[in-house]
Parts: sequence; C-alpha cells; structure tokens
Amino acid sequence: MKITIIGAGNTAVAAACFLKTLGLSSLIYTRREERAKQWNQFPVKASGACTGSFSLESTTDLKTAVHYGDILLVCTLAADHETVVSEIAPYLQAHQSILFFNGCWGALKAYRTFSKRQDIPPLTIGETANMPFIAALSQDGSEILIKGIKEEIAYSAAGDDKTVILLVADIVECLVKGEKMILRRIFGMVRFGLDQ
Repeated sequence: MKITIIGAGNTAVAAACFLKTLGLSSLIYTRREERAKQWNQFPVKASGACTGSFSLESTTDLKTAVHYGDILLVCTLAADHETVVSEIAPYLQAHQSILFFNGCWGALKAYRTFSKRQDIPPLTIGETANMPFIAALSQDGSEILIKGIKEEIAYSAAGDDKTVILLVADIVECLVKGEKMILRRIFGMVRFGLDQ
C-alpha cells in the first residue's frame, strides 16, 4: 500500500513519520519547493508518541503525487478541501481511495465535485471525524513533536473502503500494541476501539 499525503503541516508530517514506523511507503505533496527539497535531503526528527529520524520523500508535482498513491491522504485545512479536490481530479486513477483527515465534510464536497464530472474513475472517498494525531511541526520543518495519537478513530466512506479500513486499523492497532480490537459499523460509520 502506497500513500500520498497532500499537505505539509502538523498532521501531514506526523502521518508521514508514523506511516514509516508501520513500514508503509508515503510521498508528501507540498506546494513549497524549498520544503520539498529540505525533506528530500534531510530527515525530520520526531519526538513524543513516535520517535526517530525519518526521511520524508516529497514532491511539488501534483500529477506525480496523485499517481504514486493507492490512498490519497488529504491533510489540509477544511477550507482547502474543495480546491484540493478540483486540482487532483484530472490525475485520479481507478480504484484509488481518498481519505480526508479531519474531514469536515471533505468527502461530501469531493463527492459533489466529482459527480459533476464525466472523467472520474471508480474510487473510494472517506473522511475521519477527527485528527488522529496531536502534533506540532517546528517553523523550519526539521522537527515534529507528536504529542499523542487518538485511541479511537471514526470515519465514513463511500465506495469499497477495504483499503481505507486497513490503513485506519494499522494506525489504531499499532497504538494499542496487539490488544483485542473491535470494529463497529454504526449508521455508515466504522469505529475502531478496544473491546471492553
């Protein structure tokens, strides 16, 4: 599973570092050329809930970024979701998944935008109800403090959400280190939490 992370802020960098600990391949898309060059040359030092020095592969080429990922993980401000959806639309490939971290209606906005287009291939669109990571990126982008990882992540998805479930489960399963997990589907929402 390859993951494209769209965005270059706190959540995006925390996700990229954390995915590395899971052995998952990711590529960060950022508009900032100097930030992409920096992350391609120097590792980001993570501390807190996830520690280590992580080489974060990055690009400023949106087409390359979209074509790279099986999952497109959108980690931008909610106000930017519609812009992101419009910009990635021409490059989407069949059976990709788009997951908005802290959706704030991002999935609905994407669905509405895509439904007006004839060139959108079959894909899955999902969103989480909150940010899974509590993190702070240094101003120069060289360090991130991951203050915490949420214990429960709720999300909803339209389409074949198996790939998205695997990613969310990997994040939560790693957090609880092998405790028995349950999956609850309530009104189209899938909730991961500890079996009590």
